[in-house]
Amino acid sequence: MLAELDRREPESEAFIRPQRSHADIVVRFAPIEQRGDPPDTPLSAELLLRPTIRHPDLSGILADSDQPMHLKLTRDEDGRPVDVLHVHGYVPREDSQTLEKAIWSELREPADLPESLGTLDNGRRSEPLAITQLLLLYHLLEAAPLTSRPGVASGRNAGSL
Repeated sequence: MLAELDRREPESEAFIRPQRSHADIVVRFAPIEQRGDPPDTPLSAELLLRPTIRHPDLSGILADSDQPMHLKLTRDEDGRPVDVLHVHGYVPREDSQTLEKAIWSELREPADLPESLGTLDNGRRSEPLAITQLLLLYHLLEAAPLTSRPGVASGRNAGSL
């Protein structure tokens, strides 16, 4: 897998990274080496959330920056204010479940929260991956027209019909 990433590095440099400053969400998975995490710790996630779209309000849940999941206001490479969501690889399942439930409840979906979020190839679960997938799913569902969503009553986004 690392060989594949190395092989595609020129494509990333030429086509993906130039678009970064225009993205609403930028996701980066990487280990946090200064913490001395064990080798089997899943990669941590850093999600840069630009105010170009409405994100779920996570401030009440992620107030303390010393926790394994936290939200930090900073500036992007162009000096614009952005929120950065950090989800460390060692975050306890209970903490990520609290955040997942908060994001899912903002969607008011009739279905249950997908159980397969964060599932890795080896069957293990990655909390940073689960939160990232759910946040991306949140934005996909928010953008979907109500007419294409079975079982969702009109109300939310009704003005866009």
